[in-house]
Amino acid sequence: AQEKDEHEFLIEADPLPFIMGGVAAHFGWSPKKSEHLTIGLAFVAQIKYPDAFIELDARNKDMGWGVKINQGMGLWSQYYFRKKNDGWFAGLQLFTQEMELTNENFAGETDRTNTVLIALQGGYLWYPFSRQKFYLKPWAGIGYQSVISGTIEPDKVDPDLNVGNLEYHLTPLMPFATVHLGYRF
Repeated sequence: AQEKDEHEFLIEADPLPFIMGGVAAHFGWSPKKSEHLTIGLAFVAQIKYPDAFIELDARNKDMGWGVKINQGMGLWSQYYFRKKNDGWFAGLQLFTQEMELTNENFAGETDRTNTVLIALQGGYLWYPFSRQKFYLKPWAGIGYQSVISGTIEPDKVDPDLNVGNLEYHLTPLMPFATVHLGYRF
């Protein structure tokens, strides 16, 4: 039986970034005495956008764009309606990432910029085994993303989203869905 006055820690892998050529890790913590809340950190790197993501804005369609998330990190929180880390949840996420843009019409040229994403998410955490340590967490969300300015290397990060004389059009509303594989301890 799960006790509400114990700290709980979660570690999760997201297979979708691996499919897209990158890596991701998520770490969560449910504070002692918290009956419903879990907070955490997310890290991603080297994720290549599929054409479907790039072409969410029709102005990018068939324009030769390549988009990669070099690195990103974020904070997230999830509220579980039944009890912490069990069943249906709703959450918020704040995420920042460095995007690298390429275009096949301008070989060797890139543009890098930082974006921020604020997202709502919802899903279900399910334990397939009676021991209730390993879990699956399918979830979906929608986020608002925007280019931000300010960086340690201002000469290498540019907020204009241009490669050559072409402009990449960032989709403000970004839908996403995935399934995390996790372990609770």
